[in-house]
Amino acid sequence: MKVVSFGAGALGMMLSGFAFAAQNGTVNFEGEVVNSTCNVVPADQDKTVVLPTVSVSALDTAGATAGATPFSISLENCTVGDGGSPPVSELSLPVSATAANQFDVSAYFEPGGTVDSSTGRLINTASDGDGATNVQIELLNSQGAPIAIREVGGDGLQPGAEWYAVDGDDGAVTMNYFARYHATGGPATAGVVSSTVDFTLTYQ
Repeated sequence: MKVVSFGAGALGMMLSGFAFAAQNGTVNFEGEVVNSTCNVVPADQDKTVVLPTVSVSALDTAGATAGATPFSISLENCTVGDGGSPPVSELSLPVSATAANQFDVSAYFEPGGTVDSSTGRLINTASDGDGATNVQIELLNSQGAPIAIREVGGDGLQPGAEWYAVDGDDGAVTMNYFARYHATGGPATAGVVSSTVDFTLTYQ
């Protein structure tokens, strides 16, 4: 599991008398593990992306964005599986065959405690006393389109994510992204903004 951190410079349950009918169902899971693998370069295995210090006036309404900052995740030693070697190292959902000596790779950002499941953005985890409010961190693909950190779609990618082509002869690729502030729930207030997200490599 790899980590990308982000920083900035500046039900309880209620019981009632209602009866609930029991419902039965089934959840099916599908996935695949493949031999194609890449290594994240050491410098990008646990990196920090520093967003610029921005004014609250830039985030004065819900939906406003500011401070788009580029970052990249570089891969090396990428190899194409050939029926048993190299050893399996990553989980892929889903996988399809590509050219004999090529495959595609992408970063799957793991939904977790730092992710707002309703927006697909990163919540501000800075302490209550110092943290800005009504601000999340939004990830973007290389074209500047938002990436929603949630389950993959039929193309094997999270909404907004991209595949990056790897040539097995070269064995290296750089995946490019942006991160920015996103005002949510109202005007932002001043304070620190920070968050973190794990990612796993996924293959096609």
